[in-house]
Order: sequence, then structure tokens, then C-alpha cells
Amino acid sequence: MTSDLAQRYIRTVKTAILNDLYPEAEAERAYLIKVADGDEPFDRKRFYSGATADPDMLAAIDQAHAGGRHLAGRLKYVTIGAPMIGRARMDNLQHCLETVLADDVPGDFMECGVWRGGACAFAKAVLTAHGSDRKVWVADSFQGLPPPERPEDDIDLQTRIYPMLAISQPQVQALFERLDLLDDNVRFLKGWFSDTLPTAPVDTLSVLRLDGDYFESTIVALQSLYPKVSPGVFVIIDDYGELEPARRATHDYRAEHGITAEIVDIDGVGVYWRV
Repeated sequence: MTSDLAQRYIRTVKTAILNDLYPEAEAERAYLIKVADGDEPFDRKRFYSGATADPDMLAAIDQAHAGGRHLAGRLKYVTIGAPMIGRARMDNLQHCLETVLADDVPGDFMECGVWRGGACAFAKAVLTAHGSDRKVWVADSFQGLPPPERPEDDIDLQTRIYPMLAISQPQVQALFERLDLLDDNVRFLKGWFSDTLPTAPVDTLSVLRLDGDYFESTIVALQSLYPKVSPGVFVIIDDYGELEPARRATHDYRAEHGITAEIVDIDGVGVYWRV
């Protein structure tokens, strides 16, 4: 693709994955949840016009999407879009990928903890737009998070509490297929990180994105995969600003291995550094 056409394609895919193309659908959902919660009676005219034309509601949705949040009342974690990471972290992912391509930093892209697959599908779209055949590694249990076993993991994100976290591999593959991005360079690693990452058949990485929430998941990913990065590689920790276990694992690993590269904030939640 020409540079301009590539950027248009990337913006279109990003808009589709984030569900930014039709925020009115989320406004409708937010309104219906208010009705279901008994906050107001259902008004057909309001639903078909007012709910989707309310500028304050649409502005709030736009702001929420920028930070990976979704307006849906008590169902705030049941989102319409594919990722929870929001526009700012998607922009950062694009920046990292395009930088390593421009600088000719060798290696594949890998995400550990993919949920519905939005971020890794977007990564595949960026690589495709730039004519790259680098592999996209999609690592996840595809059954949610395990019960926390380490004392550092004092949070409980198990699927018995948050069933929406358990997204199957076929569901993630379906997203790639709908975007016409599923090919032999998309590789799935199914299983708990402690079982799959130490022996992952990955030679080198140019962008490593970790979204494992727990201390255990984050430290295992770093121990298994950081040795496969080299100067110029980007490492992204999605949960750093929100979840103490992931932040602690990041600091512990960096301290143990003398990593001093500056940790750069993305949006108050995700961070990254360049090796």
C-alpha cells in the first residue's frame, strides 16, 4: 500500500475494533440498562431519537473509549468493542509497531493475554498495511484467569466472578476472520502462561505486549520472553497503572536484571519502555 492508503486502512480497522464507528449503539445500550434498572420508564421516541442524538452522551462515550472504558451502567465490563485498551493504547501499539518496522528491528509481535483479540488483530492489520510478514503470536488460556496462588496476587479476577473474561480461541479467531486477517502468520498459543511461554517457539520479538493482570502471569511472561528481545524492542505492560500485582512483577523483574530503560506512561493505565 502507499503510505496514505496504509494509514487510511489502519484508521479504519482501528475504528472498527474500538467500535468508534457507531457510538449510537452504545448509547442505546446505556439507555436500555437505565430502563432495566428502573431509573426511567421506556420511551420509544427517546430510544429511537433522543438516546442516540444526545451530544453529552455521545461525548461521554467518545471520552470513555479513548481510555478503554465503556458506558453501560452496571454492565460496564460487558463491552461492545473488541479490546478494553482504548484508543490511546491502540495508538501506542501502532507507534511501537511502525517504529520497529521503520528502524528495521527484527522480530515478531506477541501479546500475552488477549481477551477478545482486539489488540493483536490490530497489530496484524498494521503489519499487513506495511507489507510485513512478521508473525503475530496470540497467547492466552482462552478460559479466563486461573485462581490466584501467589501472595502478591491479592486480586480475584476469576471467571466465576467475571465470566466475560473467558473468551474462547474460536471467538478470537472469528475476529481475525471478520477482518480478513487470519493467515499462517497468526499463531495461537493456548494454555496457562506457565505451561506455554517457557517453551514458546518464538525466536525473536520486536514488540512484546503483556496483559496478564496477575503478578504470576506477568513475571512468567517476562522470565520466558524478555531474553528474546534485543535493542530497539518495545515492551508494553497494559495493567501497570491499575493493578499492583502486574506493576510489582514489572519492577521486580527489571530490578533483578538491571533494566533501567525509562518507563513511559501511555494513559495512566498502560506503560511501555524501549530496550
